Order: sequence, then C-alpha cells, then structure tokens
Amino acid sequence: MSQHDLDIANQGFPATRADINNALKALGSSNSGATAPSTTYANQLWYDTANNIIKIRNEDNDAWISVATVDQTNDLISITHTGMLDLVDDDGSASIRFQAPSTVTSTTTFTLPDGDGDSGQTLMTNGSGTLSWHAPYGNRNLIINGAMQVAQRGTSTTGVTTATYLVDRFRGRTTAGSIDLSQSTTAPAGFTNSFKLAVNTTNAFGTASDEAYFEQAVEAQNLQHLEYGLSTAQKITLSFWVRSSVAGTYGIWFYQDDATKDYSVSYTIDSTDTWEKKSVTIDGNTADAIDNNNESGMSVRWYLDGGSDRRGAVTNSWTTNTSTSTKLPTGAPAWMNGSNDWYITGVQLEIGEQATPFEHRSFGDELARCQRYFQKSYNYGTDPGSATEVGAMYNRLNESASNRAVNIKFPVEMRGNTTVVVYSLNGTAGAVSNCNTGFSHSSNVTGSSFTGTDGAGGLSKLVLGSPVDDIVGLHYTVEAEI
Repeated sequence: MSQHDLDIANQGFPATRADINNALKALGSSNSGATAPSTTYANQLWYDTANNIIKIRNEDNDAWISVATVDQTNDLISITHTGMLDLVDDDGSASIRFQAPSTVTSTTTFTLPDGDGDSGQTLMTNGSGTLSWHAPYGNRNLIINGAMQVAQRGTSTTGVTTATYLVDRFRGRTTAGSIDLSQSTTAPAGFTNSFKLAVNTTNAFGTASDEAYFEQAVEAQNLQHLEYGLSTAQKITLSFWVRSSVAGTYGIWFYQDDATKDYSVSYTIDSTDTWEKKSVTIDGNTADAIDNNNESGMSVRWYLDGGSDRRGAVTNSWTTNTSTSTKLPTGAPAWMNGSNDWYITGVQLEIGEQATPFEHRSFGDELARCQRYFQKSYNYGTDPGSATEVGAMYNRLNESASNRAVNIKFPVEMRGNTTVVVYSLNGTAGAVSNCNTGFSHSSNVTGSSFTGTDGAGGLSKLVLGSPVDDIVGLHYTVEAEI
C-alpha cells in the first residue's frame, strides 16, 4: 500500500531515486490506502482499502467515482455504477444500459447459463438467481389436467384395487389392500382442487411385488420435441404440490414404453399435512427414440408404497426395465399400513432443468384435452350411470328392429378406437330404454351396444339386445385411455 504526491523534489541522487521508487509504487498499487491521496489529479486511480473499492478522479478533479468493488476473500470483482451498467459499442458512440431500481432491498446475484440457448428461448430464473434457457411460457406442460379440475367420471370412488381413473387422465392403484380416490377441494393457494388417495383397507405389503401408485401416461406424439434417441435429448423437469399424513422420502418412476427403459428418483415430504412444492429433473434418453404415434410414450408414476422388489436405491438414470426395477427408496414409508392419505395437484412436466410457474389453462381448454381420452353424453357434473333424461340421445324407428342407424359426432376427435358403454335412462349399464312413443324410460332393453362403428370420430350403429318398435333412449360413455 502506497501513496505519493507524484511530485519529485529537487534533491540528491539517492533521495531522488527513493522518491521515484515511492512514486512508482503508488502508481503500481493504484494509490492504495484507507484515505484518499492528499494530492489529486484528474483521472487518477485510488484503491480505497477501507472499503475495497477502486475509484477514479473525475475530469474536474473535484470528486471520486467508484468503479468496482473488490472481494478480497473470494478474489472477485464487481463493477460499480450508481443505478446502471453501460455496455459501450466499439467506437464509444452509444451503449446498452442496464438500470437498477432506485432502491435495492438486498444484493442479488444472477448466474448466467453456460452457452447460448435455442432460437426463440428466453432466460428464466429459478427464483434464486440462477438463469437458464427456456421456451416461452404457453403450452409447455406435457401433463393434462394437472390442476385436477376436470372429473367427468365423478368425484369419488372407494375400495379401489385395480388401476382406476377418476379425476381425468390420472389413475390410482394398489395391488394389496384397497384405496379410496377422490377429487378434493383441499388445495394450496392458487389451486381449487387436488387428487386425494386414502387407505381404505390397510396392508403391510408382505408380497415382494406389491405396489401402490398414482400415474398419468403421456401420448407419444406429444413428446417428439424431447429429441429422445439423439445426442441432443432434452432434460425434463416434473414439478407438483403434495401433502400427506405421512412424512418421508417417496419415489417417482418414469417409464419409456417404446424402449422398456425406466428412471427412478426420490422426493421428500418434510412435514405432515402440509402443502409442499417439489420438483425433480431427469436426463434425456439419448439411446432410444419415442415412437411418433398415439400410444403411450412415457408414464409418470408417484409410488406411495411398495414391497421389497419395488424398493432399493433409485437409479437417477435410464436403465432397462425389469420385474424388480426400483420404484421407491428402501426407507420409504409403509404408507398402506395405516389410515393414511396423500394429495397432489399442480402437476407440470416440461422441457428444461428449472420448474417454471404452473401453466394454468382454462377449464374449457382442459376439458377438451381430456375429452380426447374420455367423454360422455351426460352433462358435466352428472356421473355416468345416473338416472336422467338430460342430454340423452333418442332414436325412433316405426318397425320392430334390433339395428338402428344413428349419427353421433364427438365434440373432440378421440385418441383411437373407443370402448363404448351404453346406459338406459334409469342408469343401467349395457342397456337402453324402451320409451314406447314418449321420451321417458319404460323398460330396459338389455344386451345393447354400439357395435362395429365405434371409431375415434363418432358412433353410427346401435345394436339392441332385442327388437323394439318405436323410440329408444340412451346415454353413453366413450373411452380411449392409453
């Protein structure tokens, strides 16, 4: 540390040399010192050791300008400019200016990504200052009905032991004991619904292959932009809100159907009965492409419990699926062995390494997406199998016949050929109503169905279980789930 007035006195040689050396030291150390140099010059540098700030004297030689702050502990330097940062062009005639707010509550550090993004991508923060490249907001969530708004089949079902859909596009299953499924109004801020799974009949899962899970399968042709099978295969991030009566570390299992490959990760519920937001990121599969078709391209399963064959060290990588592939960590809770519950909402699956805010879609938009996989003749809010004439279809033929020509065009093209269930107006499955000459149920015509023409776009041939002369009425459900 050295300062000097830079004025070499008229003196003998040894003293002159010492004076010159001291002046050079001052210049070499940027006039470093805890106080400003006593003699100042326009455009002079001074390293303020008291505050670790590099300063320069202004052109009028009447004030110091702070240039940069030095972090001596971490050997870092930050450019200082009151309220703004100017990036000047080559000839200094113009600049790009970054302007800070007039009042900054705390120091914020932004960490830039390594390299440029793809065309059209934007910089996005993870909420802690780390920036990464992302596609612009809008139509980025690969999950349908992630806010659990749409429930065409109903809002609750009990004693479930097989893979069962309730809230559209999601299903729950247990292989031992039984569970109850419901659309719940218990939800975190910003959401109105969640999917609730609750233990109905407890089970200790003593069989190695026992499992209880919640899942959605994503249609393959909706995943082509993931670039699987290429060296550029994209990372994807799954985010969701979750709460449970049992804290602990649970598992999530991704399955790529075309490659029979799986990828397991874990997440932790820290506190019981508390909404917590979680996210996990997985690598793209560079080895195996996803077929471009309307079959399942990837399934996402949240494992609530599992037998010994389902537990182990999560892979955190794509591996060949086997009958004993790890689905959840060894120490995951024994969720099925008690009166427990588990809620989920705000599910989002997107390209990139950062979870972005949930993409809220309108109810109408979400309903239309769901109708590609399930739709019904009943009004929304009326469960299939209900006794009602509202929304029913009627057909009349003035002769006794079993085959009826109909013309039902679906509001949304379905994923593929459909499974159709007909209901009479009193709610009997596999039957239609003989209405005689009116529009009310008189009797069931059992053994009735749509046959041979149950395509993805509509229905055209109704086959009755027995001939009817006059009016028949019916409701229907159509399913094309993956």
